[in-house]
Amino acid sequence: MDRHEVDRACERSESPEADFQDIIEDPHRSINPHALLPPSPMARSSGGLADAALEDIRPTKDDVDSRTKVFDPRQPVELSVSSLPSHQHSLHTPHLDNPDHSAVLTPTNKVEQKLPIEKFHVLTKPSYYPLAMSNFAVDKDVKGIVPQVHDFLNTESVDFQVQPNICKWKCCNSQNACHVEFQLRVWRVGLKNVLEFMIQRGDRPTFENLFRMCKGRLTHQTIPQALHFSPKPLASPTAPGDFDHLITRLVEMVATLLPDAAIEGTRALAHLSAQSELRPVLVNKEVIPCLQHFLEVEHIRNSVDHVWLSCRLFSVSCLANLSEEPMLRDSLYETTALFVELVGEGDFRDRAMRREATRALRNLAQDACGADQIIQRVGRAKLQMLSQSVFPALQDRQMQLNVADIQSNLERRWLVCG
Repeated sequence: MDRHEVDRACERSESPEADFQDIIEDPHRSINPHALLPPSPMARSSGGLADAALEDIRPTKDDVDSRTKVFDPRQPVELSVSSLPSHQHSLHTPHLDNPDHSAVLTPTNKVEQKLPIEKFHVLTKPSYYPLAMSNFAVDKDVKGIVPQVHDFLNTESVDFQVQPNICKWKCCNSQNACHVEFQLRVWRVGLKNVLEFMIQRGDRPTFENLFRMCKGRLTHQTIPQALHFSPKPLASPTAPGDFDHLITRLVEMVATLLPDAAIEGTRALAHLSAQSELRPVLVNKEVIPCLQHFLEVEHIRNSVDHVWLSCRLFSVSCLANLSEEPMLRDSLYETTALFVELVGEGDFRDRAMRREATRALRNLAQDACGADQIIQRVGRAKLQMLSQSVFPALQDRQMQLNVADIQSNLERRWLVCG
């Protein structure tokens, strides 16, 4: 293959952003300058799988441009706040067909789990490709690695998308006020299989903890968790106005629509909404209309950028936490159409946000007034279309249970709310 054929193959391949091939934001990782160049013909191995390995990691022109932007000081810096509840504050009303409550807390990806192990192929690591520092050797073959990786990802509530032909998992973990994207890949290095963890963007301590837990599980070692400087639990306010000034400033940060201010503002609001005593204060400070307007902004709603996805996740999580209070649900009725738009399988990057949207809808549909508001504001025709096309296609277990509850409550009010 000459240089022109290489360029054409690179243009046909996925973009680096879509395939997580941009260089990781890790200042401790050394970059091999030869990795920016296409491999020589002598470095290529014979066989389709070896060619696939080279095609998957060969950098494109866009990739070289993206790597020059890694240390851009103008890029926003995300801080870590670890207190957003994932699902422990939800009602978890079990469906009649599934009395097992534990299944709700472990969302699984049924499509990936149905893939036979025979389709997973471990490729030999090219000599010019530098492994990330977060890697470890596994004394098992692919038949022993793949089930354990799937079990680990499902246990830790990690959403993922798998590429079995190169034994690679694209992952996203969204919980505890953190949103981190990373990838796992099994390489053949010498006579051993090496599992590589590579962070793409998001919360570094969360990624380090996931890496250490996976390493401990697959190697049967006791690995200490990474240090995580999480904030202390909020003390109960002595007066309702103790947090007024803070919440006002956070609302102003979100209203600016600037990525660095919005991500910290939405993250803090989600953190505060976990405290039940602060939820009435949040409603009084106009947090709901602020977040509703933020989620309806076109360039934010349609963006696949990590910062905006994190902002949307924290915003929906804040609204879902507010929906846990029955006395505050009437303030959320105007957001029902927004929540319905988010119900869907989505992909591994935004699935956590969609689960939070179904949680909010389930809470709002618990009483007759809330169910009537959903029917009136969304419309019968759209609800019927969703129940026939979107709802049956859901594969996430928790969304299935939430939607089953929503449909059951709406059916009871369908004729009455004529």
